[in-house]
Amino acid sequence: MRYLRWRMIYHDWLYGKWELPDFIEKIVHTKPMIRLRAISQASGPACFLPINIPSRFQHCLGACFLAFEALKYNRNFSDYGILLPLSALLHDAGNPPFSHLSEPFLKEITGKDGESFLENILDGSDTEKIIRDLGIASEAVVRFVTGEMFPFSNILHGSLDLDNLDNISRFNKSTGMASEHDYDAPRIASAFRFMNGKWALLGSVFSEAKKWQKARKLAYKTIYTFPHLDAAIMLYRAVELAFLEEELKYDFFLQDDYGAIAYLLKRCNKRTRKLVDRFLRWQWYDEVFCAEIFEPSQKIKDIAASGWEGRKKLADYLCRKLGLSQEQTCAYIGKGRDARKIEVPFFGKDGTFTYDKYEPNIIYRIKVYISPETQIVRRKVAQLVSEFIS
Repeated sequence: MRYLRWRMIYHDWLYGKWELPDFIEKIVHTKPMIRLRAISQASGPACFLPINIPSRFQHCLGACFLAFEALKYNRNFSDYGILLPLSALLHDAGNPPFSHLSEPFLKEITGKDGESFLENILDGSDTEKIIRDLGIASEAVVRFVTGEMFPFSNILHGSLDLDNLDNISRFNKSTGMASEHDYDAPRIASAFRFMNGKWALLGSVFSEAKKWQKARKLAYKTIYTFPHLDAAIMLYRAVELAFLEEELKYDFFLQDDYGAIAYLLKRCNKRTRKLVDRFLRWQWYDEVFCAEIFEPSQKIKDIAASGWEGRKKLADYLCRKLGLSQEQTCAYIGKGRDARKIEVPFFGKDGTFTYDKYEPNIIYRIKVYISPETQIVRRKVAQLVSEFIS
């Protein structure tokens, strides 16, 4: 009897049906990719956020699809015909649980970020074996993902790149933020051309690229506001407190979102557990202070640049002054990622390159959240924040 082998058809709600190439199908079934099915594209487990969020798995397959779209029109790019889509597929596989939320603590403990930690995830995995069988070293995939294969890797690690094209479109449409700024991601991906030692985009997609720029601002409008940031900053504080108690071990960063939640609840301190429990119950803390600053002082810039330590200092300062415990106060201070200049040049019919003239107006945000039972102190927060940043 002769058995037929059906190739896998992936139904992407964003791009439609896609018949996966054999080597992509094999990797989709490996443990690092299975893990990504349970890691959110946002900052926490999707089912515990009150908005619809795709998974990193969906996003990585989307970026991989766009990589094949780009390769259709760059046939002289044959040396990267497997490496590019392979890297696109695995570009988020090194993400720790809760993605960028726990990434600062990953870096403190391992010295690596979510991109370079891919090396650890691949080491000895079933994914690595498949990559090796393809004649590619896993180190090459890691270098492509981290942008070290400049200039070729810029198509995945640049300003407007395959990662960002899928990321923004998928996030906006899944969260219901689709608008007049919708853009055609496959069309932009297919307009990439590698010429004169650098990536460029055909001038015909300039208007689509500008839509992406506006759509990005729309996406981050959701990320930096209720309900996303309210929930995310509570979970962030929970992870931070666990880190300070030296409870985050290496195996925490190998978990998916749900495994990490269980880890925090079973293996960490009482304050962390209390915050996680409230997060799971959708008992968000109240936003009692919000400032959006376009011309920040040097001190605000320095605090924002210090990352998790700056947020901790602000939150702990408020705790001391207000007489609250650490788990009752959460603070966010950071440089906005809303606006991004398109660094990829556009190639005109006359053979000349032009560049996007847009200069982003960077927003610095300061937000403070306190538990509902402490509302009596909210009137003091604005003055205390002013003292902290002055």
